[in-house]
Amino acid sequence: VKPPLPFSPGAEVAGLINEETDIVKVEQTLDRHFKIASVSLAVTTVGALFYSPLLVLGVPGIVYTAVTLVFPDAYHTLVKKGQVGVGLVDSIAIVGMLATGNFFIATAATWLIMLSLKILHKTEDHSLKQLVNILGDQSRSVWVYKEGVEVEIPLANLQVKDVIIVNTGETVPVDGAIVHGVVSVDQHILTGEAQPVEKGVGDTVFASTVVLSGRMQVVVERAGAATVAAQIGKILHNTADYRSSVQARGQAIADKAAWPTLL
Repeated sequence: VKPPLPFSPGAEVAGLINEETDIVKVEQTLDRHFKIASVSLAVTTVGALFYSPLLVLGVPGIVYTAVTLVFPDAYHTLVKKGQVGVGLVDSIAIVGMLATGNFFIATAATWLIMLSLKILHKTEDHSLKQLVNILGDQSRSVWVYKEGVEVEIPLANLQVKDVIIVNTGETVPVDGAIVHGVVSVDQHILTGEAQPVEKGVGDTVFASTVVLSGRMQVVVERAGAATVAAQIGKILHNTADYRSSVQARGQAIADKAAWPTLL
């Protein structure tokens, strides 16, 4: 887990690196349960179509998935929040289908629940990775050209109008104009361009792009939250927030339908 960025692009991005680690753990858990649900569905499908004794073999996978994911969600909503939610409906449905011997339907329902969770997680994970890719690759220090001497200083101490040195293989830490040197820059993370771009004196370079070849001196025009990369990150973060709010409203509507569904 990377420590907080020394030159933070904005408070709205704080904690993204730690959150990415949590998302990896969630992804591993969902992948494991989805595989179990898929195997159970395959077994019960064969059982329903060809050999009925196989239906029973799919039950352990359903029970494991329900006990470790579906039931805890129902418990949290009912006991911790005092609400009847979709998790409780799913739990009662799964138990009811198992109790009445509808193993194939129970397996199919469980598989659909896991599929929906994976799709939701993939959406959230993609948004977070976009943010981390844009904002998480900043260096800790930067070389500044002062009075004919190159001095390494912390990135957080960099000031507008400072002249920095960026070498081959390094990520550009700021937005600025080239005052010396010719370089080849990979800026696909910002523009989507597949081919590197040749840039020389007077051209503008942007934070989070990578120098593929050459060496340049850049006068700092924008740094931190003012860079184009940080602004893109802010837009992506707000988009993720909007998606979360839509998801929350959808969840609220589904929870309101829980009582009528139970009845």
